[in-house]
Amino acid sequence: VYKRQANDDDDPDVERIEVTVGKKLSRRMTVKYAVESKQGAFTRRVISEYKFIDALLATGSQDSNGVFGGELLYRLEFR
Repeated sequence: VYKRQANDDDDPDVERIEVTVGKKLSRRMTVKYAVESKQGAFTRRVISEYKFIDALLATGSQDSNGVFGGELLYRLEFR
């Protein structure tokens, strides 16, 4: 998994770059590491995703500031 994002369309004055790399450990489990530079301040984040079924995904994360987060996502994918 590799993803790169630059400035947001919402606020073009804010200089922001984010790079995410990850590894799919199994059919259900993925681990990602993201580094974001926003206005010169760096934040690192570790994200783990677990897919219960094809459309239901649980995500947990922690960043370098000690902030925890979690999501339960219902995703529709078209092939």
